[in-house]
Amino acid sequence: RPYGIAALGSRIFVADTENSSVVSMDTATGEVRSIGRSGPREQLAQPVSVAVDQEGRIFVTDSGDLQVKAYAPDGKILWAVDRWGEKERFKRPTGLAWSPRGEVIVADTMAHRLVALSAADGKFLREFPGEGKPGSLPSPANVWVEKDGTILVADPIACRVHLFSPAGEFLSGFGERGDSAGYLARPRGIASDSDGNIYVVDAMFGNVQIFNRTGELLMHFGGHGDQPATFQLPAGIFIDEADKVYEIDPGEDGLY
Repeated sequence: RPYGIAALGSRIFVADTENSSVVSMDTATGEVRSIGRSGPREQLAQPVSVAVDQEGRIFVTDSGDLQVKAYAPDGKILWAVDRWGEKERFKRPTGLAWSPRGEVIVADTMAHRLVALSAADGKFLREFPGEGKPGSLPSPANVWVEKDGTILVADPIACRVHLFSPAGEFLSGFGERGDSAGYLARPRGIASDSDGNIYVVDAMFGNVQIFNRTGELLMHFGGHGDQPATFQLPAGIFIDEADKVYEIDPGEDGLY
């Protein structure tokens, strides 16, 4: 049951929720291995999202035991945290992304918050946006961080995409519930390309819509079906430095 995806060079990392692991695939060597399947600390229960930094460290949200975990490139656990701030425990960590600022940005869906952790040791840094503040998130689900640190968030309940500064200040947002192109029904994965265009996966439409920075629809691709170039239940998305787009479809247990 794949959901989250990330890539670094020739390596692709997929969070496999049902098999309780992150699968690492090297397209250059053909090597395939599982992360989070051994040891009491390393064990994953229900991984949802995965991210990787330039050093090859792997970050995972585990909704099964309500933790965020970090692994070394060889799969050994580096740290695991189950709380943010002094009193708050993660209620349901879902999306996450690595930031070039040396942070991991985590969507805690049931707490209606984004949480910034130190990539080095998992130390809590800050939470945002805060209840009643601009950019409030009823149900943040998926996260993407751009090279300059700008944070993109997809919220399937609000049917919105929100943009935050690297420090967590609300910048802008777009999206409106609807049943046709340009609207959103169940936004999930989110990413942007080198031109700043924003790709939003919509599980209800079974497609990926591409917007400019102000929310104007540029194009879309996919659609429900079981033929090539169609999806059943698209979820995670990743765009690498060469603008290659990786798409996960747990409805077909597939990677595109």
